[in-house]
Amino acid sequence: MKIRRLAGQFVPVVLLFPAAAHAAIAAPGETSATVSAEQNRGKKGRIIRVNALAKDDQRSVTQVAEAKGKRIAVSAVPAPPMAVIDERDTVREEAPPHGEIGMSTAYRISDAAPGPRAMEFRRRVLHKGAAIGEHPIDHDEVYYVTAGEGEVVSDGKRAALRPGMAAYLYRGAVVGIWQKGAEPLALVIAYPNPPKAR
Repeated sequence: MKIRRLAGQFVPVVLLFPAAAHAAIAAPGETSATVSAEQNRGKKGRIIRVNALAKDDQRSVTQVAEAKGKRIAVSAVPAPPMAVIDERDTVREEAPPHGEIGMSTAYRISDAAPGPRAMEFRRRVLHKGAAIGEHPIDHDEVYYVTAGEGEVVSDGKRAALRPGMAAYLYRGAVVGIWQKGAEPLALVIAYPNPPKAR
């Protein structure tokens, strides 16, 4: 089988072949390599996943592969370039979500990452007396404490939090978090985006 050069960098490609097929990859100016196979022994043959190196540009491409005299369409889409974000460029003062209880400093870090993206990653500092009010979640969430003390609730069960502790909250729960004590509560928050937001 011969495969035309991919555009971009290391690009994951999924190839569909008859069960008996063996694959190798060759790109102009590069060394040929044997492709490792992950077998799916169903009636429709097996799936072969490969990583291919290319050096040209970042365009999405459609390749045409030839195996045992048959032409097989292969689609490859390179990943977007990475985003490096300085939290100082994302900071703003605002009331916390879900009830606007008190004030907070919000670092909406992942908002600065170009879409589509599959997750949210934020830092929030709850000022004295502030809280993210109780609300239902339709995805898992993680609250990780970097400074201060707080209290988290999930479906009525409460737990104290201090630096170095994380609350892993599950989809379907009603959750919230409160600042406690003299110091602001600093959190790192991560959760997946719903499919429509990606």
